[in-house]
Amino acid sequence: FPYAKAMTAIHMSVTSAMSLLLYTIAPKLYPTMGKAKENWQTLLKYILPLGVLFAIALYCSNRAYLYSSVAFLQFCKEGNVALVFAISCFIGLQTFSWRKVSILAVVISGCSICADGEINFAWMGFILQITSQFAECSKNIIGEVVMSGTDLKLDVLTFVLFQAPCSLVPLLISVAVTWQPAIWVAFQAHWPLLLLNALNAFALNLLIATTLKRLSAVAFVIIGILKDSVIVAASSFIF
Repeated sequence: FPYAKAMTAIHMSVTSAMSLLLYTIAPKLYPTMGKAKENWQTLLKYILPLGVLFAIALYCSNRAYLYSSVAFLQFCKEGNVALVFAISCFIGLQTFSWRKVSILAVVISGCSICADGEINFAWMGFILQITSQFAECSKNIIGEVVMSGTDLKLDVLTFVLFQAPCSLVPLLISVAVTWQPAIWVAFQAHWPLLLLNALNAFALNLLIATTLKRLSAVAFVIIGILKDSVIVAASSFIF
């Protein structure tokens, strides 16, 4: 299913539907929903740009896989540690220290070496990946602010319930503008796998939001390094 925007739209559609269904069945799981409704104007100032950034990050990330290898893209993602730390220091979420900078320098140096050694380097894949990383880092920091750093302090499920529809709208517009009949044909042929993939994306969205709330955007990226190491190893073994 080589249609990144359509796949991402499916992810957000299922996430929105599952969030609404869960809220209808068990509203008690959304303790800050009342606060969110009362302060909806303030919430939209954060959620709307977050939704756009989330859509950009997902689309560019999925699209980059059409041009570059999984291993190369995962190594590039390690640079998110430096991006998130720099932005967090700028807005006051993290405290600057040279010790942290030295650690991040090692990570960035390793990423640069791996990127330089890519056998089938493609500029389009690299540009899409970097765009995705900037959008993802900004999105994660906004999510941390909404759930931990403001008066709202939304719970995870409420946050995802508002985030998913805001991410879905720009994706649907983009899919409609660039629609191809082949998308529907491919969807009909692979809809069971796409549905399972979308349900997995819903669970992943909840886990990401939980990590941002309990820890921080920087901690989330650092933990992701271990995950990326496993992906790279598996990719090298399989492909």
